[in-house]
Amino acid sequence: MDAVRSSVGRLVLTVAVSAAALACATLPAPATAATRYPAVSSNTVVETEMGTTLTLAVVGISRGRPVTVRWGEGRKAVLRSTCSTARAAARPQSCAATGTHTYGDAGTFVVTARVRATAPFFTTQVTSPGAGPVADPSDWQREMLGDVNALRAKAGADPVRLCAALNRSAQAYAQLMGERNHFDHHGPDGSTPGDRMEAAGYDGARAWGENIAAGQADVAEVMAAWRDSAGHYTNIVEPRFTHLGVGFATVEGSEYGTYWAQNFGAGGTC
Repeated sequence: MDAVRSSVGRLVLTVAVSAAALACATLPAPATAATRYPAVSSNTVVETEMGTTLTLAVVGISRGRPVTVRWGEGRKAVLRSTCSTARAAARPQSCAATGTHTYGDAGTFVVTARVRATAPFFTTQVTSPGAGPVADPSDWQREMLGDVNALRAKAGADPVRLCAALNRSAQAYAQLMGERNHFDHHGPDGSTPGDRMEAAGYDGARAWGENIAAGQADVAEVMAAWRDSAGHYTNIVEPRFTHLGVGFATVEGSEYGTYWAQNFGAGGTC
């Protein structure tokens, strides 16, 4: 069963989700009862051609004590839950949130997680070799860009170009959806597409849009699904968009097997 969804926002349209008519490095020991919460229960580093992606899963978060993760590169994320303090202490695994950041630049970055102004309860370092140049996209990226711009040309819209920041956000989210068996524009941590694009470095966006899909075998199949669905097609041919980022992940054992993402933007920094 395949699935596709689209979302647009920030001065473009209200969020629109269309469920498919087509069906539309190292893990530390798990937190124990003696652990002080919040605590990091998993710390995963994955390297792709888009850069190095760090995913932190934090447990024991209460609504009154959100966790701020500083990734380096001047980026941060705030992880929240709806749990009371008592529930977070008694059932920490049910009061959890996940944050993900992709490092497109080369370097070693210090990552910290803390509650308010207290000392960090977690610190680590991530060394990233940087992302591959968007000027030399892979075959599937080149094919998808060409298909997008062919549809835009037929609709009378100017072509979009690949953007490194949007590539990072799309690739990281495609991978995350597969790893977490999650299929929605709101991330497992509550993030919106705009949040993820900004976290990946796409600053100052006047508009953004996102298409996601799962279960399709190749670019031709996923582009046909998006083309034949009104919400996704609207994103593809929206004349105000100037930038495109694309993501694709194959995750064995996941619900759909393959996960796709397109991030569109205008006015942001690539």
